[in-house]
Order: sequence, then structure tokens, then C-alpha cells
Amino acid sequence: MIWGVILFFACCVLFFRLKFFKSSGINPSFISILFALKLFSGICLLFIYTYFYEDRKTGDVFKYLDDSKIIWNYSKFNLIVYFKILFGIDNANNDVISVLNCLDHWYLNSNANFITDSRLIIRFNLLLYPISNGNQYIHLVLLGLWSFLGQVALYKTFAALFNEKTKALIAVFFIPSFVFWSSGILKEGILVGFLGFFTWYSYKLSQKITFFNFIKLLVMWLGILFSKFYVAFCLISTVLNLFFQHLIKVKNNVIKFTSLGLVITAFTIFFFAFLNSSVKLLVEKQNQFINVSKGGYFVEQFKDTIRIEYELGNKIILFKKDSGYLDESLRGFAFVNLKDTKNIELKAGKKNSFRILKIIIGAKSNIKISEINDIRSLIKNLPEYISNVVLRPFPNETHNFFQLVNLIENFAFIIAFIICIIWFKKPKFVQLLWLISFLVFVFILYSLIGSTTPVIGAIVRYKIPALPFLWLTIFVLIDEIKMQKFFKSVSTKKI
Repeated sequence: MIWGVILFFACCVLFFRLKFFKSSGINPSFISILFALKLFSGICLLFIYTYFYEDRKTGDVFKYLDDSKIIWNYSKFNLIVYFKILFGIDNANNDVISVLNCLDHWYLNSNANFITDSRLIIRFNLLLYPISNGNQYIHLVLLGLWSFLGQVALYKTFAALFNEKTKALIAVFFIPSFVFWSSGILKEGILVGFLGFFTWYSYKLSQKITFFNFIKLLVMWLGILFSKFYVAFCLISTVLNLFFQHLIKVKNNVIKFTSLGLVITAFTIFFFAFLNSSVKLLVEKQNQFINVSKGGYFVEQFKDTIRIEYELGNKIILFKKDSGYLDESLRGFAFVNLKDTKNIELKAGKKNSFRILKIIIGAKSNIKISEINDIRSLIKNLPEYISNVVLRPFPNETHNFFQLVNLIENFAFIIAFIICIIWFKKPKFVQLLWLISFLVFVFILYSLIGSTTPVIGAIVRYKIPALPFLWLTIFVLIDEIKMQKFFKSVSTKKI
């Protein structure tokens, strides 16, 4: 703990010294307070995962840290393996493979069709081990600093675009769930760092195209890709926004409209081709998440895969290494194409033993979501998916402190949205382009989350990258002058 405190004060010195912070428009002392609040949130998150999660292998704060510890301990005898894993070099090497096979979260079957985004946070923790030697508070402060840098970059972008410093400050530093979930030793912290700088360099490129800013933007996008691959896909709106930002500066109408037509045509073809191939992946991800949310014992008997309810399996399955048998007969579900199908009976006794493929505890905050079958069903169900992300949890679904906080946030957002409609402020054209790109980013991200995630706790966490953009958009579109005039006139009439 003491090393974490020393590191915190070292960071505070940087806030007073570095131009990046001094040019933000925020007093360095206040920046230090904001960073202290962020680290306090990270410590709270660490405390919760320490005392409320029985198995470290299922606690996100610890499971990636523990995997990096395995690599580090092996590296003491073979330092070359450390660098090979850290930089992704020579992954076919026998020594590298032997170490990676000991990890619990390096190879994930559920990510077979995508980039395995767990590897970035394992590598980040591994990078810090020579400094920290596994001290979790050093990891917390340094990862918190990277996330905080992203927040400052996000604030600088919002303040420069809309000249609304107070609103930008609230949207970036005072949305509780955003600050909380981006403050721990989690993938979200790394993501927020990359996302903040991606937004900042997007703004810089909108002002002037330079090679170095383009490279920086590309590096930040790759960081997002390896942090949360689907968030990187959602940022297509930013690319289009940059195109329009520079297109409106072109004076030749022939070039302007020809370029516009070509880009719209290319984007339309790409979008529908990509959407058509992506529906199958969304179906698979939805089924996988439903399986995780329901949980259970996934077993193989006579070449059939069967799912047994977790609580039921806990009571009557007798284990023998990776296999088991039943103490008494029960009915499970035939598991075909990642779905429960027909009811099937499993008989008791050692003669009817089975191989245990996977054991999943299951989630406690499940909700029912409509299944995706094709593009038509996806489009039809979009209102349901998005409303689940925006509005849930409902009051009757709130069972812990975090869900209560999110419920209050959602309620506050609804009020802010209503105020925005009543006292709407028309933005400037360039600002409007940015706001549209923000909303498209939020819309795509919420659609992906809502269509694949049937667990309220996961929804609350997965949607945090969108929160600053969503709240900032609402704040910017509220006309305070109209509000003040309205309430002033009401108070005058009462007098």
C-alpha cells in the first residue's frame, strides 16, 4: 500500500509539470483531487473483488493479474520467454507454449472468431511486474494513471469542440459508473485511455491533417481493437465524421459531391456486406452469453452434449477428476448449436458416467432478450436491445448498490433528456457533425451490447465507453438561457 501512495504523489508532481495537464484548462490541484477520487474508486473495486468473490479465477480484477504472475515466475528462469510473450514474438516456441498453456485466460474458446482481448491486460500487468513485483496497488495506480490520461484527453477534446468546460468536466469525471469501472485493474481502464486519446487525435486531425497525428490515431485505434474489439468497430462514425469535416472545406462542388457519392456508395456496400456476415457472429455471441448467464454443468455422454442446471448438478453429481456420474436420475437439456433443445434424461450410476466439459456458475441478474435469427429479426428487435441498455435495471431489478447507482443514473439521464427536448439548443454545423458521430457510436455500441448481453450487471459495465459521449451530447444540447428565462417568468408570475 505504501508504494501505491508514493506513486500517487509522484503522479501529482507530473500534473503540475507536464504541458499535457497544464494546457487542459483544469487547475493542477483539482486534477490531483480528481485522480485521488479515481484511485479511491479503484481501491473500492479492489476491496469488493477481494471480499465478495470467492474464486480469484472468476474475479476480473485478479484473474489477469494472476495469469501475468505465472508468466513472470517462469521468466525468472528464462527471461527470453518474458519478452516473447510480452511482444507476441515466436508464439510457436515450445517454451512459450508451455507457459501459455498454464494460463486460465489466454486461450478463450468464446473468442475463437475474434481477437482475444484478454491478452492485452495480461501483457499490461506483465509489463509492470519488473517494477511492481506483483504489488497490486502499483498496478492499480499505473493503470489508473493511463485511464486518467484518457479522461483528460477526452475532456480537452470536448472543451475545445463545444467551449463548455463545466459540462465536459461533469461528463468525463463525474459519471459514477464510468469512473468506477474504469478505475480498477480491468480492461475498461486500458480501453478508456486509448479511447480518450483516439478522440483527441481525431479532433487534431479534423483541424489539420498531419502524418504523425494520423499514426497516433491509428495506434490508439489498434489499442482499442485489442482492448475491446467491438468498440473499435463502433468508431466507424468517427472516420466518417473526419471525412465530412474536411469535405465541407473543399470549394470545388464537383469534387465535393463526387467524393461524397463515392464514399456513401462504398460505405453502403461495405456496411450491408459486413452486416450480413456479422449476423451469424452476433447469433453465436448471443447464444454464448445466454449460456454463461444461465450457467450449469455442461457434460458429454454417449457423444451427446447435455446441460444440467448448476444448483441441481451441485447436489447430485459425484466427481471423479474430469468426469462424473449421478447419485440419482435427472432431466437435463440436450445442448445443440449452443442452445438448449429437448429435455433429456440422465440415468444414475457409474455405468452412466459422463465427461464434464465446463462448469459455469451463472449470473444472478439475468434478463430475457429476443433471439437473433437473421438481419430482419436484428432490426426488428433493436428498440428492445437499446432500451435494455439505456433503461435497465428497473426498480424491481435492483438488488445491490451498483445496480442502485445505475438506476439513479438512468433516471437522471431520462430527466436530462426531457429537459433537452423542452429547452433545445441548436448547435453549430461543425459541432452537429461531431454530435452525430458521437450518437452513432453510442447507437452501434448499445445495439451490440443489447443484442448479445442478457445480464444486467454486464450491461452496466460494458456500456461505460459510451457514457461520456452520451451525457456530453445531452448537456451541449440544453439551452440554459431558455431554462433560466422560463423559471424566472414562472417565479415572477407567482409573485
